[in-house]
Amino acid sequence: MVHTLKVWWSRLAPLPFGTWIFSKIIGFLIPYTGTISPHVRKLSPGCARVSITDRRRNQNHLNCIHALAIANLGELTTGLAIHFAMAKGERAILTHLEAEYVKKARGTITAEAELPSSGIITGINIVSALIVDERNTLVAKVTAHWLMDKKP
Repeated sequence: MVHTLKVWWSRLAPLPFGTWIFSKIIGFLIPYTGTISPHVRKLSPGCARVSITDRRRNQNHLNCIHALAIANLGELTTGLAIHFAMAKGERAILTHLEAEYVKKARGTITAEAELPSSGIITGINIVSALIVDERNTLVAKVTAHWLMDKKP
């Protein structure tokens, strides 16, 4: 599936509305992630930027973006960064997820994840996504532990 996503991204991203179409494909392929209506803004090996908007279905009782919607966004962003850096025949599975909430998230929020310069290794890879609001103020940090190995 990862190779297919790389192909779709390379074809769609340059087109008008291409990133939006790609994001809809992601939401279809990963139904739970689709519930937050993510918009993939940037993808390259080891780097991803994804945003979500402040919609009623993403909100909590305080009229801000729900903590689990933020965690979902962080997991998706770290996952895309690591999956787009993987070679054919490798796989990754999430083993641990942490979220640190700094302030209420309102408006469009954007997560960005970048792999360490050392790249990915076989074993546990720790990748963080910094999540900021429209003013570029940090609202959360999501840290994901991805277990990498070769497909059997």
